[in-house]
Amino acid sequence: MAQIGDVISFDYLGFEKVERTVLETIHNINVTMNVMVEELEGVTVTERARLKKTEAEMFSEYLTNDEFAKSAYGTLDKKTIGHAITIVDGKSLNLSAPNILAALDGKIAGVRIGNVTNGNTCFGCSFTKVAVFIRGGKGSINNIRPAIFEIDGVIYEDVPYFLDLNVIERIAVIPGLAGVGRYGQVAAGGVIAISTKHANYATKNNRASDLAKIRNNIYEFDAIDKQQANKNLPSYLKAFLACNTFETAKRVYEENEKIYSSSASFFLDAYIYFTANWEQEKFNNDIIANHQSLFVDNINEMKALAYAYQREGKFEKANELYTSVFVKRPNYAQSYRDMANSYIEVNEVQKAANLYSRYTKLLNESFLVADTIGLHPIITTEFNHFLQHKTDYAISSEDLKEVAEMRNGANTRLLFEWNDDEAEFDLQFVNPENRYFVSSTSLYSQNEYFGKQENSSSKEFFLESDIHGEWIININYKGNKSGLPTYLKVTAFSGYGTDNEESTIRIYRLSLKNVNQNLFYLPTLGADNLN
Repeated sequence: MAQIGDVISFDYLGFEKVERTVLETIHNINVTMNVMVEELEGVTVTERARLKKTEAEMFSEYLTNDEFAKSAYGTLDKKTIGHAITIVDGKSLNLSAPNILAALDGKIAGVRIGNVTNGNTCFGCSFTKVAVFIRGGKGSINNIRPAIFEIDGVIYEDVPYFLDLNVIERIAVIPGLAGVGRYGQVAAGGVIAISTKHANYATKNNRASDLAKIRNNIYEFDAIDKQQANKNLPSYLKAFLACNTFETAKRVYEENEKIYSSSASFFLDAYIYFTANWEQEKFNNDIIANHQSLFVDNINEMKALAYAYQREGKFEKANELYTSVFVKRPNYAQSYRDMANSYIEVNEVQKAANLYSRYTKLLNESFLVADTIGLHPIITTEFNHFLQHKTDYAISSEDLKEVAEMRNGANTRLLFEWNDDEAEFDLQFVNPENRYFVSSTSLYSQNEYFGKQENSSSKEFFLESDIHGEWIININYKGNKSGLPTYLKVTAFSGYGTDNEESTIRIYRLSLKNVNQNLFYLPTLGADNLN
């Protein structure tokens, strides 16, 4: 019998080992093992094994260490990556070349420029295009796959002729077998990962528009709208959305209550629907009260219900749920963050301060890990906001400096929280200039580059206020391990950190997979429009 916190290892001859950590939210474990392909003639030990650096260390050393390269899945260390990788400094390229192909030609061992022909278009006609091929790419002799390009986290299957050679900081050449493990089958021919000078600076708060400055990332309006996404909802939700009166919706609920009597998701969906559409407080409260047992001991469902209570302003009820989660997960940074915010919502300021103090102590004693792109930056943001607005504590000059830097040029904050910490999805941010960037919650990238630790279920973004107009926020949901829907809470703050701060909470039910779908539109105002 496995206990919570245990790591289960699956080994089989000829396949890559798979390790899964047992969490409170895991009931079943389904494992897919990939074939292990190794070709070794001999091994010579030339230096002692070294410990793998953390993402924070590689991030800070990147510009001075030419053995580091950046990719969409974190910073790669040539010495510890575990497979062949070639790293080329952008200065060594032929910068007078007309395009990236000419700059690469003959500069990197094992990389060649060739033609690829597609004969499956135009009813038998064919066309030929130039592509890059990496030795060791996956494919048969007669059907070698071309490499894909990645520029500052954005994937391009065609050659990025638009790229300005002068902005290239570093190039990593990843062979096909290694690329498939990170990027999927699209990288069967390998990956040319290019990091530009635009992206090589410390981004304190994952500011979205910084990543949207790369070229050719033009949004094609390919996300489906809410009406199209609703076609894939369960039948009972479709029936709810078609109701024009409370009595009609009530009948639909009663018809389905017994059918889904053991499904917490059904009652969550019903509660969220009724509270958003019908002011029938007793009926709405009874939806949960009459089925309370479905939420006891179920961390994911309790968190989703807490989101719904927070949207309705029922902070005391949300606090009870977060307390239950905290008791079950006392050693999770996410629990400290959620509990502290909940205490602030119910005006228990001293309890929130005690939790922040305890969190800091656990970091200092190495019981918790301060990851650099996950939860810790969010806690830092919110702690400084707490000091500035919620307490009478004296704030040091360093704290004030951090708050000032947080607010500089960014008055709109988006906070994403989801109830299942094994949910995976890509968020797409399209700025008013119609350029986008994508942020991923991939579990692989979290575990690969930040070690065996909890998976963060929160993410924050600051939208630059010097770009006036409307942002588009889309999502491509990849699923979770349980197969149940994931509930996403999005809190949009306008005037964040100012006296005019306002917030709006939205809740989304994620179940439609592998489709880019629109979440919402968000107007932003410049700093001159805010006090």
